Amino acid sequence: MLTTVALHDVAAGGDGKWLVKSFVKTDKRSMRRHCNHLCWTSSALVGRALSRLYNGAAPTEGRRDESASSDGGQPRRIPDNREMAHLLARFAGRAVAYGLGQMLHRDPWILAYTAHDEEDAPCSTLARLRHLIPPKDRFWADPFPVAGGDRHYIFMEELIYRKQKGHIAVLEINRRGGVEGPRTVLKRDYHLSYPFTFSYGGALYMLPETSGNRTVELYRCVEFPHRWELDRVLMDGVHAVDATLAEHDGRWWMFVNITVDGAVFDHEDLHLFHAESPLGPWRPHRRNPVKSDVRSARPAGRLFRRGGAWYRPSQDCAKRYGYNIIINKIDTWDIDKYAEVEVDRISPDWRQGVVTTHTINACTGLTVIDGQIRRSRLF
Repeated sequence: MLTTVALHDVAAGGDGKWLVKSFVKTDKRSMRRHCNHLCWTSSALVGRALSRLYNGAAPTEGRRDESASSDGGQPRRIPDNREMAHLLARFAGRAVAYGLGQMLHRDPWILAYTAHDEEDAPCSTLARLRHLIPPKDRFWADPFPVAGGDRHYIFMEELIYRKQKGHIAVLEINRRGGVEGPRTVLKRDYHLSYPFTFSYGGALYMLPETSGNRTVELYRCVEFPHRWELDRVLMDGVHAVDATLAEHDGRWWMFVNITVDGAVFDHEDLHLFHAESPLGPWRPHRRNPVKSDVRSARPAGRLFRRGGAWYRPSQDCAKRYGYNIIINKIDTWDIDKYAEVEVDRISPDWRQGVVTTHTINACTGLTVIDGQIRRSRLF
């Protein structure tokens, strides 16, 4: 479910133009949380609008009552007492169903992989996946594969339920398909996930998510694949999730979701930064956030190229966190502008029982994806 938040330029031609707009997640289980999230999100729109007007962006044509809802955005009237009773009953039923689901089921994340011929782009079909199922006391998610010799290494988030704090682990797959591990490679006092890996200057680096420490931290591999040391802190004092780097047109670019202070969700605002090297310093894009849409903002893996074009995987978190993977083709990308369009999506149907899927990555010879499955707590 979506809620549209927009700031309109009423003084410049009635209600037919808007300055900034955001498609935010609707919290179906708490009106208080939802209103709180809307208030903080709305407060950020004023600064964005002023910044874009300063940079020469003109208001955009559109209906003031325009929304992302399936009914075409027609204005809603206030429900009467009978309708309100029906809505409250639906809300209560939803809350009970959620509570029972939490009691009876645990939804762990699993991994799946397949061999492919493309060098650094995910394979175009997921018909023949081999599944990697974690033990019942933990889950595996956010896989990032790296090729090394006759083996593939899958760096991932591993979370043990009794600890409720993720760390980075690695699985090894030999050329016969045998799997070894996992083995823990990076652990901190705060939660770690999304171990984005890349090579630069002859060294291998990792940029795990460290939002629990309000930092973006860069680690360098000192003994592959098991020893990593902190190289530097790229950003501090910011709630940033799923930082993803790419080199394009002689610059390095960071795609990362940054949460509005006070907001509940971190799925909506995609920020872009650029630098001369991945070591920084990083400069913000003039149009940040370059996308404000819970349906396709949050990164879902490495960018890749196919047929000369750039593609960016992202998460669709409108229905629930990480429900679909969206493949976006980048149309415009420079220090002044950024634009992309959805061209494909990966739904959670590549394995029976998968209910969400939110990260896909590839390296030479291997594509890896994750998914969340429904598992009973009673067995």
